[in-house]
Amino acid sequence: YTISVDDFIQRPAEMAYRFFDFVVDDDGTHELRTKKEEVAHRYEQYYEKKMMKGSRHITHGKNRNSEELKEYLRHDPVFGPPMGKVQSLVETCLAESHGDG
Repeated sequence: YTISVDDFIQRPAEMAYRFFDFVVDDDGTHELRTKKEEVAHRYEQYYEKKMMKGSRHITHGKNRNSEELKEYLRHDPVFGPPMGKVQSLVETCLAESHGDG
């Protein structure tokens, strides 16, 4: 899965939805599609608001609440399971690369 930064800047909601589609297993329910659309739209609003404030870059200032955001997402029923899978995969790869596995 690849995405261009230009596409993400020009169409943040659409690209966020495509990313969620890639990361979150599609169970075929209307509820999941609606949740992904809702979060993608909220991201678009956040992105546009951040850019209107004249931020140097969309990632500027994000570290302040990153642990709070991670904790929230870990407990979210949609995003928590994929985050857990990614974390487990990364930990396994790190252990193998250090000869622990």
